[in-house]
Amino acid sequence: MTDHTHNAFFALHRALPRQSPGSDATTRRLLELVGPRPDRPRVLDLGCGPGRASLLLAAEAGAEVTAVDLHQPFLDELREAAEARGLGGRIRTVRADMADLTGPDFTDGSFDLVWAEGSAYLVGFDTALRDWRRLLAPGGAMAVTECVWTTDAPSPGARAFWEPHATLRPVAANTAAAVAAGWQVTGVLVQPDSDWDEYYVPLAERVAAADPSAPGMAEALAATRQELAARRDHGVALHGPMRPTTAPHSRTAYAQEAFAIDWDNQRVTCPKGVASTQWHQRSSRTGHPTIRVRFSQADCRSCPALRECVNSPRAERREINLRPREEYEALRHARRLQQGDEWKARYKIRAGAEGTISQGVRACDLRRSRYRGMAKTSLQHQLTGAAINLIRIDAWLTGTLHARTRASHLTALRPAA
Repeated sequence: MTDHTHNAFFALHRALPRQSPGSDATTRRLLELVGPRPDRPRVLDLGCGPGRASLLLAAEAGAEVTAVDLHQPFLDELREAAEARGLGGRIRTVRADMADLTGPDFTDGSFDLVWAEGSAYLVGFDTALRDWRRLLAPGGAMAVTECVWTTDAPSPGARAFWEPHATLRPVAANTAAAVAAGWQVTGVLVQPDSDWDEYYVPLAERVAAADPSAPGMAEALAATRQELAARRDHGVALHGPMRPTTAPHSRTAYAQEAFAIDWDNQRVTCPKGVASTQWHQRSSRTGHPTIRVRFSQADCRSCPALRECVNSPRAERREINLRPREEYEALRHARRLQQGDEWKARYKIRAGAEGTISQGVRACDLRRSRYRGMAKTSLQHQLTGAAINLIRIDAWLTGTLHARTRASHLTALRPAA
């Protein structure tokens, strides 16, 4: 990275609300997970940026914060904010490299809490666990956030973006690494999606308004747009059941999954080894792109499996409708995953949440507010949550069985098999 690009990068990030994904709510939650602490804990905030976490820790935890960053303008910004909020006596800024914490400011055992939101990746998660431990006083703790894989099968696009920058692992692997390094893990928190929006939405607005002709700005914008695209394309994983294929032949040896698709050469081969003869780009009735594949009538008429392979008794050849390649492969992968025990265990969490929502709506009239105003409505929601807990405790103590899944009126009319 050239000096111009380096300066342009920091100009792009200057005065943003945050310099990494996070929120005040997450900072408070991390503070809770840390556990008991002194009345005026000595906190080392590493990679503090403009000091969003430092300000909160000083104001709400009564901390004496040593805020460390290598970029002096961020430290200047933090000092101004601290003075404006009357926290200047509680926050001390130090320009230093997180990878080289030496000197009188960083003696062994001099802090009760080491804090690193969105910065440990710069030195490496394992290195942070090893090197920063000596800074803690007896009984001290460390709160650190780290980018992780939240899926067992990251997409190629997500891997291509992240692997040059950091070695990502699942949450469980990072937890195991911390335990192996001698740490006692008191809590693990996966940041909500809104934390990422707090960082990326203002950054995207800044990118849109930036002047690409400024020295180094074109390179900084290109790298930032790549990061924004990675977040947009790969940032959310939805866990829900895919609808099964309902065509009659989907339960035979001639289901669509049994056909080999050569996307590059636009050809499909059936289980009997016969190749398709037509491949056309179409639009569905709803306007979505589809691909219509047809086999030769001459090939299909002479096939003894024709009646098993087609839906209509009058059809003389097999036709297949495909989604675009990325959608097709994503759906096929999702259907394959949902057959496994791991996916079913993960989906139970969502099923439990949906059951709770249904109970709140049907038993406690959660859909409507009895009051006017957000404050009273919020209180009603909290009381409703408490009521659901009491209802469930009573059901558990009295041995009340779960209600059967509700069936629609139309389903109830269906005769028993």
